[in-house]
Amino acid sequence: MQTVTWIETKDPTQLQVRQVYGFIFDLSERILAQGDDGYYTLLGDKPLEGETLGETLTREASEESQVRFNSAIYLGHQQFKLRRNSHKSGMPHY
Repeated sequence: MQTVTWIETKDPTQLQVRQVYGFIFDLSERILAQGDDGYYTLLGDKPLEGETLGETLTREASEESQVRFNSAIYLGHQQFKLRRNSHKSGMPHY
């Protein structure tokens, strides 16, 4: 079982980030999405060591879609918690 929580915070610098994704809008307010095998996703990936969240999104937009954008605004993040059952004890752990 997985729990997903949206957290609005203005200071992401203290987060341990594993993935960075973002909404990128064009001048007509359309969202840029990446298509692959019939599925669409937002642009993003894992941050490189020392990269800020904005730098990661900028790099990925350029690499994946050859897109440059003017500015990034941090809105918040999702926190994922995966609950798994232990094979030996039968007790859940997180």
